[in-house]
Amino acid sequence: MKTRISLLSFCFCLTLTATAWGQASSPPWMPPPPTPVVLSEVASPLTEVRADDESEIKLRKFGLGVEFRQNIVPEFFLNLFMRAAHEVNSPSYAMKFIYRTKTTDVILKGSYWKINAPDGNWMGINHDWEDMEYTEFKDFRFAWGQVNVVWNQPLITGLYFIYGGGIGAGAVMGDIYTTPTNGLCTADNWREVSTNPFVGCYHLPNSPEREKEDVPRVMAALEATFGLRYDLFSNVSFKLETGLFLPGFWHVSASVELLF
Repeated sequence: MKTRISLLSFCFCLTLTATAWGQASSPPWMPPPPTPVVLSEVASPLTEVRADDESEIKLRKFGLGVEFRQNIVPEFFLNLFMRAAHEVNSPSYAMKFIYRTKTTDVILKGSYWKINAPDGNWMGINHDWEDMEYTEFKDFRFAWGQVNVVWNQPLITGLYFIYGGGIGAGAVMGDIYTTPTNGLCTADNWREVSTNPFVGCYHLPNSPEREKEDVPRVMAALEATFGLRYDLFSNVSFKLETGLFLPGFWHVSASVELLF
């Protein structure tokens, strides 16, 4: 019996020794090595920011432009303030300095308008027909500057829908003279200008009552506009616009812009 117990004890010790030796001889478990990373496939945040900055810089351009505009003051506009008035229709011209980004134009504009208002019978809205006056416009002009912001919405390649507005102020030049009419002026004959005292609504050209009116020499300007922009080349644009310009006319304009 003692021999059998000794044999079992020997086998048990041998087994433990073999297991410990096997564990000591095998390498410890290690996690699998990471997958190699190709540096060319990793985008550097700094690189991306710099690329965006460079592309944005390329989209920022400065430019100069010239504009031809036809200014129209419809009679129904004037009828808001005048009982007797005439349509005014004459051109104006402008030079523009442009700062353009991807979506927006900021424009500094200087404009000149020779106001070819027709001489004739004019009368304010709160007056009766006997208050009619023959009105003369002498070298009547308006020169002004303004700042516009215009947004550009792409339609197709090279073509944009544009809309925006501006604000500014300018100087009114020239003089206005008025002469009271005589006779009987009515809603039917006030448009007929006459110096014949035998005709209903007339005025005397050398009347001592002819006087020079006070004209406000400074006037504010407010504009709303929309239209189309077409880029013939990357640095040449054409614009067609229309809109409302306060203190009271509708305009249609065409302009050419050169960017650099």
